[in-house]
Amino acid sequence: MNWKFFLNPFSKFSEKSLLMAGILFLVVGSFIGYYFGVTYDGIFDVHISPVTFTESLTENVINVGILSLLLFIAGIIINSKTRIIDVLNVALISRFPIYLAGLLANNQRISEISEQLIDSVHQETPASVSSSDMMVLMLFFAVLILLLVYQLMLMVFGFKTAVNARKWQHWLFFGIALIAAEVISKAIIHYI
Repeated sequence: MNWKFFLNPFSKFSEKSLLMAGILFLVVGSFIGYYFGVTYDGIFDVHISPVTFTESLTENVINVGILSLLLFIAGIIINSKTRIIDVLNVALISRFPIYLAGLLANNQRISEISEQLIDSVHQETPASVSSSDMMVLMLFFAVLILLLVYQLMLMVFGFKTAVNARKWQHWLFFGIALIAAEVISKAIIHYI
């Protein structure tokens, strides 16, 4: 299996192919948000909350737009030849793992186990959760963490390819852009 396909599709496919795949991911991810009752209220966020398809699509467009803009600004600072299509593709393609997380987020079994744990904390009694339930919960969170790591890897490889990032200062700009994108997108989504 060629891992480059999964880890760095930006160096393997044309910008048009990536753009088409990214737009498809955005639409399918928005449908996942609507159908499974999850909201994408930040660059890295998935929460259980019923939304309409239009609301889910709006959230995803805001996330992609803000991330693209800030990565483009960081890219122009690093390399004046940075193209908007390349950073737009990074923002679109890197959302794929978060949409997969949306498929898992609204899970009745996980909700029940979580509620049992929260109730035991509020009542200050020992947790009455079985070891098999704890294993299910730990596996669930491990998968979510892996999806987050995969999203970050796509962002890193995509940014590196898009702007030719090599120095530590380039990664500082990248980190600042990600943090700012998370804060700004979350604020805009909660405002509207």
